[in-house]
Amino acid sequence: RVAGSAIADGKTYNLSGGEALSLLEFTRLCADLLGLKQKRIVRLPVWFCLGLARAMALTLAQPPLTWQAIAGMIQPANLDPGEAARDLGYQPRGVREQLPHCFPRS
Repeated sequence: RVAGSAIADGKTYNLSGGEALSLLEFTRLCADLLGLKQKRIVRLPVWFCLGLARAMALTLAQPPLTWQAIAGMIQPANLDPGEAARDLGYQPRGVREQLPHCFPRS
């Protein structure tokens, strides 16, 4: 429907979901779906994480934590899919509705 469409020509669309969740809410939802409801989530200060990422960058070839990853976690990412919905008929679904499909069922 988009290819060759005059309405979409030259536009960039946001195809995000139908609801906004904080990273903490998303983590709790994933933990619940994995059956880890009793696990405690420890919140660390950003300055501590940045220091840890810097230390890892100095000592590891491929650090598992980087300042870029931290920046991605602390920046809001509630993007509006309204234009895609209007122009393309995009119908976003909520994370709470769809995420269970990503986890194996017992």
